[in-house]
Amino acid sequence: MHDKAAAQQVNRLISDEVGQEVSFITASVKKLDSLQRGLLALSRLGRVELDKDLIDMDELVKKIFTLQEEQVLAAKAEIDIDHLPNCCGDQQLISEVFSALLDNALKYLDPQRKGLIRISGHARDGMCRYSVRDNGIGISPEHQKKIFEVFHRLTPNGDTMGRGLGLTLARRIVLRHKGHIWVQSQEGQGSTFWVELPAADTQNKTAH
Repeated sequence: MHDKAAAQQVNRLISDEVGQEVSFITASVKKLDSLQRGLLALSRLGRVELDKDLIDMDELVKKIFTLQEEQVLAAKAEIDIDHLPNCCGDQQLISEVFSALLDNALKYLDPQRKGLIRISGHARDGMCRYSVRDNGIGISPEHQKKIFEVFHRLTPNGDTMGRGLGLTLARRIVLRHKGHIWVQSQEGQGSTFWVELPAADTQNKTAH
């Protein structure tokens, strides 16, 4: 009986260990797949032809929040979205920009206080300027200089998931649209990401 009980205990330990290894391998495969897709997207950005058109930014941001609803609910964040001016660009790519900014804001909220995220924008001098503001953990000056670089993350050894390419892709996309993207942040206070894109009446669909 003693030998049988010992054998069962060993089998359970082996089963638990194998299960953990399988989970680790599965997570690693998913991460590598995500990384590969991100690198492919990054390499194609310089060659892809932009399908520019009028973008209803209110509708675009609404769809992004619908797709990321589970993450928003998990973060228990308060979301405030102003009326946004329409811009001109490739809708699919611009959607990736704001998806990355929302994802970043949600990941780095401060767990010690209720999360607040506000998206606003205005049009001026032929450009639309949008902001994604949060009251998260903020970004140190040294990180602000590198945050749009490939693989750079705020917490490289932390437990946040991601491939470290979201903001890099966002920057490349914005630059392809002859726009600008930058960040203002203070540690412990939060961050504001700014995006400038051509206004709807300054571009035409055939421009690349």
